[in-house]
Amino acid sequence: MTVGMSEVPYACVRGELSALPESERALHRHELWETCQQRLAQGTAATQRAPLWQRPVWQDLVWQDLERQRRAEKQRLFLQQQQYLRQQQQLYQQRLYQQRQYPGWRR
Repeated sequence: MTVGMSEVPYACVRGELSALPESERALHRHELWETCQQRLAQGTAATQRAPLWQRPVWQDLVWQDLERQRRAEKQRLFLQQQQYLRQQQQLYQQRLYQQRQYPGWRR
């Protein structure tokens, strides 16, 4: 799985921001966005300072693996959240049904 070109500037900004202290990240976000956009326009990989054709192949493989892990984790969390919401909805429906069947009954 490869990273779409529209995601490359965001990955660049995330990488650059991670090198900054937490307190300075908000101050430099816009500046880093412009820098990453310029690098991309110049044909330089947004996550590397070397041009695309000069990077070793293993860097792409590592990047793809990290991106795959990030997306898998995001999908797993989404499914877990959906399952939790479904369970809560079922519990609510059961309580509502029981209250209608037995108006004096409370849990």
